Amino acid sequence: MASIKNTPAKNPASSKQSKGSTTKKELTTPGKDQSSRHRKKSAEKGRLWEMFRLLDGKEPDRVQRAALAEELGLSETQIYKWFFDTKKKVEQDEIYAR
Repeated sequence: MASIKNTPAKNPASSKQSKGSTTKKELTTPGKDQSSRHRKKSAEKGRLWEMFRLLDGKEPDRVQRAALAEELGLSETQIYKWFFDTKKKVEQDEIYAR
């Protein structure tokens, strides 16, 4: 039985990289300074949890979401995603608690 080596095909044009050029990964991966991640402050999380309990774990409607977004200085998408993720986590915790 012959063994087959898994080696990439050589392409002289692709192996040459001009000096100072960047790869796609370098362009799309933000550095520590460029991160757009924003962790919610304790007060923001507290208000979100308050609303979550008030609504019995249901997602707020558009009007409530818009008001909450304006109050907390977050986007409506962030509010929606927080409720979606939190509901999912709470349901998962309930399953494990049984």
